[in-house]
Amino acid sequence: MKKENCRVASALMLLYNIVVFVIYILASVPLLARMIRKKGSLHRFFDRLGFYPRKITSKINSTSQQRIWIHAVSLGETQVALKLMKEFKRQDPSMVFIISVTTWTAWEMASQVIQNNPESPDVLVLYPMDSACVVRRAIRRLKPSAIVVVETEIWPNFIYNASRLGIPLYLTNARMSDSSVRGYYRSKFFFGHIFRCISHVYAQSAQDAERFWKAGVPKECISVGNSFKFDMPDRNTDKEKELREWIGEGEILLGGSIWPEEECVLLKAFNKLKPYHPDLKLVLVPRHATNTAEIVRHVRSSRLAYCLRSSGEKPEPGTDIFICDTMGELTSLYSVATVVFVGKTLCEHGGQNMIEACAFGKPVIVGPYTENFRQVMNILLQDNALVQIPAADAGELEDSVCNGIIRLFDEPMAAVEMGHRAEMVVQTNVGSVTDCVKDIICRLS
Repeated sequence: MKKENCRVASALMLLYNIVVFVIYILASVPLLARMIRKKGSLHRFFDRLGFYPRKITSKINSTSQQRIWIHAVSLGETQVALKLMKEFKRQDPSMVFIISVTTWTAWEMASQVIQNNPESPDVLVLYPMDSACVVRRAIRRLKPSAIVVVETEIWPNFIYNASRLGIPLYLTNARMSDSSVRGYYRSKFFFGHIFRCISHVYAQSAQDAERFWKAGVPKECISVGNSFKFDMPDRNTDKEKELREWIGEGEILLGGSIWPEEECVLLKAFNKLKPYHPDLKLVLVPRHATNTAEIVRHVRSSRLAYCLRSSGEKPEPGTDIFICDTMGELTSLYSVATVVFVGKTLCEHGGQNMIEACAFGKPVIVGPYTENFRQVMNILLQDNALVQIPAADAGELEDSVCNGIIRLFDEPMAAVEMGHRAEMVVQTNVGSVTDCVKDIICRLS
């Protein structure tokens, strides 16, 4: 940061930290109560304060190799973080990694890769609270050579103090949503100083790049690529076979990462299709396990036989509905589906990842709300590689989605051709992870 900006930035950060301190004090009691109620939330709680178990600090102090701290928030970002780590290791096997996450589901996924390999020098921690003293303590104890942040995590203390301590920080697979961009523009007097502390932004699209520039990131510190989610994880053929055996033979309508009430639309489509597709199965995968009870309630009211994946029970003959409420199986489910509906697209929340289903060459249908994947959707729609239902009132939207799903089943050849186009789009756009990692390694050398 230039010297002329230091005094202003320091004053603004002082005011920010006073506000943060007050917020943390007011929120501490309800936050602790929620953490006690929620399974797993107290696990490694002191990570949040920048205090780490001795086995973590011992691992860190035992190596002098270049150490990269990769931060992700929830499940989707953690998948990207693990892709980045794998690619860093491929390009430079000497590197050691700190993976930090925020949510418990992200912790469970990352721990399968890191903590289940005790001989690995890599460590997994919970992300520290965005307090100046906590962040500085965390950085000094973890001693990263560089920090890589995935997607949209803008924590002022973390970014500012990394810069003050001389740690380069890279924002990767970066996007700026319609809602957040307005806030950053209005608060540019503050966030402009924060954004200038970022070493480099790897934006998902030209629009995202322009938004980061207008928010305060210098133009020379921004690169444009594609979404990292085009770079698919390795297939798990054993898991695919296991899930196919669990569901049984027949066509599959899959609702992936669905949000509340979206299961009702899929149940309606399933009931309309079933008389003409007697072997059809409906597989529902909730975005959050906490939504499972509501899905079960709706399925029961439909009087259809169902099986819950987490129960461990074998489906009874004649089971129509399969609720997969376990973690880490959605990608493999896409491989066995006939038609895929991608969730969080019927409500104004921005959409879930449609790329994985497309990568398997499946016909995909989404609702109108896909703002989180705007550039991806532009590419897919340009090649007629999926179906998007336009916005409408609730009743009309529900009917349109049902009719779109039915059409994909009733016109199988057209659906298969669309799936092939989707697969080609994904294959054409892979490589952003490789390019980003190569550039970061070059900057660090």
